[in-house]
Formats: sequence, C-alpha cells, structure tokens
Amino acid sequence: HGLLNLRGNSYNAAAVQAAQTQMYKIYAITAIRSAIKYGWKAYGGGSFSDKYLAEGALYWRSASGYLSTFNKATVQEIDAIFDLTKTNFTLQDACNVKTKVESLYEAAGISCAEVGTWKSVTAGTCLASACTPAGEDTLSNGDANYVSGCVATPAPTPAPTP
Repeated sequence: HGLLNLRGNSYNAAAVQAAQTQMYKIYAITAIRSAIKYGWKAYGGGSFSDKYLAEGALYWRSASGYLSTFNKATVQEIDAIFDLTKTNFTLQDACNVKTKVESLYEAAGISCAEVGTWKSVTAGTCLASACTPAGEDTLSNGDANYVSGCVATPAPTPAPTP
C-alpha cells in the first residue's frame, strides 16, 4: 500500500501513513514475540542463560522505541527486565515480560491474535495463560495492485566480432 501511494500522481498522505503504521505494527509484533520467547529461554527453567537474555534484550529493542510512544514507563520496565548486566533471570521476570508487553497491545493497536502463542510454551506456566486483549487480526492483507520496484532489464547482447 505504501509505495503505490507515493509514486506518480496518486500520492495519498493518509494511505502512506496507514501503511507506515502497519509496518511499525509488524516490527512491534516481531519484537514482542521475541521478548516473550527469549525471556522464557533466559529463565531456562531456573538455569539462567545470558545468551538468551541478550537475544531477548536486542530483539525487544528493535521496536521498543516505537512502543514507547504508547507507554514509555512500561517500555522502560521491560528494558530493566532485560538489563544486560543481570546474572539471573527469574520465573517472575519471564512472566512480567509477557504481562507487560500485553499491556501495550491495545494502545499500539495490536491483538493477541496477531502476536499468537509461542509454539514451545509449557502448559501450566504464565506463558500459557490467556492473552488479553484477545482482539482480531487488524493487519493489512496487502494489495495485488502493487508498484513494481527496480526491474532489471537485460543488457543487449553485443554482436560477435569477426
């Protein structure tokens, strides 16, 4: 949707803004999924993993700036949970990541349906608890009428030299 509304005489600022918001939501969903997954893996059932702490922290930060526009304090709390100087990561830390990111969904226009459930979630844990707000999938399905980008044209074949 974005490129289609940028080129030529069909510039549409509202449509460009909507496409930009959709992209930010996609980044945020990816960061949230990774924060939940790697927060749990950093906990490691009580066996702390600094590798997974780092992965969770850096994936989270890939979109935490955008999410901070909705609730800076909550984002800072999640940043503190993923503090890279930590030498342990508790079950409570892993659970707090999930509940805190979920608290950002409504303001960010993200739903539980869009984030989904981590496929390796352990039954009976906080990660298996119901997500709120459940919501619907609000992401765009795209547009089949897209503007093609850079299309390479083959160079002409030179005539053979005698």
